[in-house]
Amino acid sequence: MREISSLLNSEVISIKEGRRLGAITQVVVDLAQGKLLGLILGKGAAEKGVVAQDIQTLGPDVVMIETGALAKRLSELPDLMTARRDPTRAPQQVVTDTGQRLGRLGRVFIDSQTLAVTHFEVSGGAWRDLTEGVIALPVVKGIIHGPDTIIVPAAGLSEALEGPSLTAAVEKAAESMREGGKQLGKMVETSATALRKSLEQSATKTEAKPPAASEAPAKPASPARRKPGPKPPATRKPVSAAAKKKAATGRKPAAKKTTARKSAGKKTTPGKPE
Repeated sequence: MREISSLLNSEVISIKEGRRLGAITQVVVDLAQGKLLGLILGKGAAEKGVVAQDIQTLGPDVVMIETGALAKRLSELPDLMTARRDPTRAPQQVVTDTGQRLGRLGRVFIDSQTLAVTHFEVSGGAWRDLTEGVIALPVVKGIIHGPDTIIVPAAGLSEALEGPSLTAAVEKAAESMREGGKQLGKMVETSATALRKSLEQSATKTEAKPPAASEAPAKPASPARRKPGPKPPATRKPVSAAAKKKAATGRKPAAKKTTARKSAGKKTTPGKPE
């Protein structure tokens, strides 16, 4: 027995050529017929389909078909094209023919040998699934598998379940959901009240709290730094007597005459011996 989502990303291989044909991106089942219809390989323009009749082996890791020619374009497989559903949409809702809502379609299980659907699960939401568990329903005659809604016959399911009537089971699930919602609402209200009281008490304590004696006195503010004052005037160099005389007469002082010493010795002519 396999849950159909476990087939996703499995490789499809042709036995004759020994070639990989692609990975499974969607599994198409029909609960009205109670069987697997086929597999979708690839995405976008590269999409191909394999109908269930052409599957040789549905193994734990790979799916085997006879030849690669059996992986066809979806335009050549109108039944598979019509039955497939956009996987990004929310799961179909499941209701009975008496107008009772059971939940949404969950996991679907198939037989690995016969490829028939053995049963499917109906989820009533996280709370009911946690407290009551999911509802597992067998495939019975008279199921309508539409694109948005799956309609199951209440009478047929009651006989197949061989236990409490489906109506009683649905009533119990609905009551559990209502009680769960009430309990959740009370929990949220209690938490909000406790949080509000805690915030109010904290604000009151903050307003009435005297300064603690152990608190260190505040440090005095450091005095502002003084700006540097003006620089003292530069000291003038002493004026020489010559400079004073020049300033008085307006003439340069006379330079001292120096007598060049004549070098002693005879003059020599370069290149001639003395």
